[in-house]
Amino acid sequence: MNLTVITPSSASCEKRVFECPNCGLVEPTVVREGITSAIFTLEIGDKPILTFEAKNLRESSELCREQWFRDDVARLKSHGVSLWDGKTALKTRYASEAEKVAFLEATGEAPSDEMILVYLIELDVSTLKTP
Repeated sequence: MNLTVITPSSASCEKRVFECPNCGLVEPTVVREGITSAIFTLEIGDKPILTFEAKNLRESSELCREQWFRDDVARLKSHGVSLWDGKTALKTRYASEAEKVAFLEATGEAPSDEMILVYLIELDVSTLKTP
């Protein structure tokens, strides 16, 4: 899997809202190259950390169980403080309107076959390099 970490720049993709015919749940979505997905936010200790695309809420929560992802958020720091202590719950939710805008501005014309993580916080550059 390709992984891209980016910060805001520009965006151009179609935004849509789909309503589930069974339960009425409204899911904010984007359509890129004919693929429909929603934008989600990862929270650590109730603090929004990053946004990303997934097909649904269940798929978004699977990211929190991926070892490579857990290793990355444990290694990364913001202002000298680790993003994750290895104990606090990692939770995903649908992104707020402001978080969706940040994601769409940052991703622009990015290929849909890459997982893109858009950080909503400032990261320490020295922790971006893999060991």
